Amino acid sequence: MKEAVEQYISKALGQTLLLTPMPVDTALPMFYTSQYDFCSGVLSGVECVFCFEKEGKRTTPLNIRKRLAFLTGHFQREVVYCADALEFHATQQMMVYGIPFIVPGKALFLPFLAVALKSTMRRRLMDRERFSTYAQLVVLGVLLHKLPPAPSIREVERTFGCSHPSAVYALKELEQFGFGKKQVRQGAGDLEFRFSQSGRALWEACQDYLVNPCKRTVGVMDMPGGVKAFKAGANALAERTMLAEAPPETYAVGMTEFWKGNYEAIPADEADIVLQLWRYRPDILGDGTIDPLSLALSLRGESDERVQMALDEMMEDFQW
Repeated sequence: MKEAVEQYISKALGQTLLLTPMPVDTALPMFYTSQYDFCSGVLSGVECVFCFEKEGKRTTPLNIRKRLAFLTGHFQREVVYCADALEFHATQQMMVYGIPFIVPGKALFLPFLAVALKSTMRRRLMDRERFSTYAQLVVLGVLLHKLPPAPSIREVERTFGCSHPSAVYALKELEQFGFGKKQVRQGAGDLEFRFSQSGRALWEACQDYLVNPCKRTVGVMDMPGGVKAFKAGANALAERTMLAEAPPETYAVGMTEFWKGNYEAIPADEADIVLQLWRYRPDILGDGTIDPLSLALSLRGESDERVQMALDEMMEDFQW
């Protein structure tokens, strides 16, 4: 079944998914290892655990929801339920519950990527309240002048290294939210997205839809060598403003980079070094540093008045 899932993802999403069997986790209750086999893999830059039900172990969507909630907390990754078949009413209920699942050749539901596929292989956008990762990157890329004002699908692919379907649906999502329209680029044979606003007006209009790029914060004892980490948080803001640096040292890494690094995490409030785990590569829009707009989003909920004053200072100096 592992190969069937890999082939289905390749055909449906145009991505190469390599599933690696995970060794038996002795910290995981025996109930779960008797019910499921586990593989790891990366979808659209998101590190996931794929949970394969063993023969004859199928249960109700409600039980699956409870079990995946536990597994998500245990692995600290997105967990995707995989089965060779599901009844129609079960798939509908699982979508209502927000359970990520794959039934090779028949159905696919990945709410953390805003993707749903039926057996017709037609993808539709999910009802969302916030931007998905690539839709947000397109907006920030335009505001930071890393993309042209009306970016094309190919330009989005080249800039972010994403698949063609991911670029297409990022622009569809922006259109769904009402930020502009797709149109054919004259003489290029490519679709582009023409925003209805630009500069500061676009930034302010998007505030309710933009997501904090930092998904989770952990502490570490020390930084292992060879890791792509970037100064983050208030100390990164201090390098751009008059704000004074203060402990702890704070760095940002991509979620995938963190899991590959095999860090030994400790509670952030007990650590001298704090790591922010980002939804996308922290420097993807910067020149070896975190770009100012992503930095502002990562500090948007900061309660320290000095930080908020420094944020205002940075944004006043930003060249729209």
